[in-house]
Amino acid sequence: MIDKILEFSVKQRLLVILATLVLIAFGVLAALRIPIDAFPDVTTVQVQILANAPGMSPPEVEKLVTFPIEVEMGGLPRVEGVRSVSKIGLSVVTVVFEDGVDDYFARQLVFERLQQAREKLPASVEVSLGPITTGLGEIFQYTLQSKNGKYSAMDLRTMHDYIVRPILRTVPGVTDVNTFGGLVKQYQVIVNPDHLTSHDLTLKQVFEAVEKNNANVSGGYVDHKSSQWMVRGLGLIKSKEDIANIVVASEHGTPIYVRDVAEVQIGAEPRQGAVSMNTRGEVVSGIVLMLKGASGREVVNAVKARLPMVQKALPAGVELVPYYDRTDLVRKCINTVTRALEEGAIFVLIVLLVLLGNIRSAIIVTLVLPLAALAAFIMMRWYGLSANLMSLGGLAIGIGMMVDGAVVMVENIFRHLTEKHSHHTQHPVDKTHIVLDAAKEVGRPIVFGIVIIIVVFLPLFTLQGFEGKMFTPLAFTISFALFGSLVLSLTLVPALCTWFLPQKEMDHDPKLLHALKSLYLPVLNWALRHPKSVFAAALLLLVGSLALFPFIGTEFLPALDEGAVVIQIFRPPDISLAQAMELQQQLERILKQFPEVIDVVSRVGRADIANDPMGLDQGEPIVTLKPIREWTTAHTKEELVQKMREALEPLPGGVASFTQPIAMRVDELVSGVKSAVGIKIFGEDLAVLKDKAEQVARVLGKVRGATDINVEKVSGLAYLEVEIDRDRIARYGINVADINDIIET
Repeated sequence: MIDKILEFSVKQRLLVILATLVLIAFGVLAALRIPIDAFPDVTTVQVQILANAPGMSPPEVEKLVTFPIEVEMGGLPRVEGVRSVSKIGLSVVTVVFEDGVDDYFARQLVFERLQQAREKLPASVEVSLGPITTGLGEIFQYTLQSKNGKYSAMDLRTMHDYIVRPILRTVPGVTDVNTFGGLVKQYQVIVNPDHLTSHDLTLKQVFEAVEKNNANVSGGYVDHKSSQWMVRGLGLIKSKEDIANIVVASEHGTPIYVRDVAEVQIGAEPRQGAVSMNTRGEVVSGIVLMLKGASGREVVNAVKARLPMVQKALPAGVELVPYYDRTDLVRKCINTVTRALEEGAIFVLIVLLVLLGNIRSAIIVTLVLPLAALAAFIMMRWYGLSANLMSLGGLAIGIGMMVDGAVVMVENIFRHLTEKHSHHTQHPVDKTHIVLDAAKEVGRPIVFGIVIIIVVFLPLFTLQGFEGKMFTPLAFTISFALFGSLVLSLTLVPALCTWFLPQKEMDHDPKLLHALKSLYLPVLNWALRHPKSVFAAALLLLVGSLALFPFIGTEFLPALDEGAVVIQIFRPPDISLAQAMELQQQLERILKQFPEVIDVVSRVGRADIANDPMGLDQGEPIVTLKPIREWTTAHTKEELVQKMREALEPLPGGVASFTQPIAMRVDELVSGVKSAVGIKIFGEDLAVLKDKAEQVARVLGKVRGATDINVEKVSGLAYLEVEIDRDRIARYGINVADINDIIET
């Protein structure tokens, strides 16, 4: 079979060249269309259920919202686990499915069960499914700023929700745009209890009056002569005055308006999150969420292309300022791999040129590198793999292996062409026959050698879960490239050798190769004469390396420098938003003193779409950094982080944990914990759990290399509790529901 392939390649050279051109065309097309991102998506198949429970404390959220939803999610097919978080007014339930389950099928299953759970939830709870995104979904982040100070945080939030967000959500590959910070505009009716009492009215009457007097209705239609007129009742509220003029009741024929018992004003919705930037105060931030499976580079470029339209729609003095752009990281990763391929090709060319002494043979071998990479792109596109640091890293790793077959083939053909073939015959041997004989001589060894290398990577294909998603793309890519190089070594390389390699006799090897042989041959002869000594030395080296192995540090994956730092801040659970923002401003002032820092965007609490359910006690400043070549405070990222940690230590009531944007989101979505290592302790008594967790933290603090050890807060939130005396309220004919209505108000 191999000999037939070689015969076809040598005799049908034009067809081989034509097939190579087709390979180049499809390879370039695949390279342009393949999804590109910085990192492989290791997020599990999961569906988030977000339930907003306004005003509820965490115990009520857990009991009335989270637990009923978790119970309904039990028993779903191919579910690996269900985890949840209960915060003030928020429940987040994450349903994790097995790998391979279709995302939309999983969401359909969860949605059907969620309809059953709605019947068991309080009427005020709003339940929805989280966006179809992953830990790599936050690809583009920006702030909306008022340059002239004319617009308030409420104005900016309104512009974002009604101008920016609708435009960016139409970009292909964007599943949603999350809003963080700002003030949501509300028309508020602030009831005066004394005025209610003086008019003998109740809160319920005010609620009902406002609710019933804010609607449009349809009255069908009437025929008027030859026309048909639609009948509409226009009663929607348009201004504060409309609310103030609503009639609540009538007293002796005199109407009692809302303005008589309450103050109508424009205010802000109660919130659990805010954003500030570079010590300049509060801003509105937007986070573009990428649809799962989309190409990060293409989506970000499409978002950027839409920004001029957004800026044109905004009023003068308001500017959209990006502060986190995934394409910077993607570009760095692509450049790293591209540079590795370029350098590899150059080194291969130089080595072959020096050793063979023939530039044509060196060029033929070097051509295999880009062509094998294009073949890998075609297969990656076929199998649905994305191009990222891990998958493209397979190409960088396999540079030497990709040219092995071509080197052996070209070297053997070159040797046969330069040997004296015709001193026994009167006619010279045909060049095509020489090439074919030389190719057949090494064809089978080349096939076996490359196949053995591919077999070495087979264990990577058996990895499952997080490890499988991380390393399987690398194994696929390098196997595709090696297979492509094998095909090229058996087809294109012999065909090119028949055209471009000269058939001339050489009396000696190139000078460098001759010098290397003169050094190698004595060593080889000695080794052949003393095999036992060679075997003993090799065995000794093997044992010595195995003895040293336990002392070598190990790591699952090298840290990817994302060009930004995320600092997780943990403060007392009962901290107020105003106090948290004040501390964030102090943190920003400290960090801005580092010349390496470009921007500091501090986020406190949670965003509009609470897929990251943080409380006010948690903050996440995102620090974007200059290129490392411009640093002056430190020479490495670890050194810079340590200096930042030391600078932030004097801040009151805060514990800092340093990580990176992608790393943090991936850790959180995979395990529910925003760290590389998380320890979970299960039990029924929160006090005991807290005590045990602190003991574990003290032990971990003694581990060499362990930093940023934090215990999750499970207590410390202040409660102002109103305990209702049922006997006393019964004397006045009042029910618990009446008291609860007042408390909710």
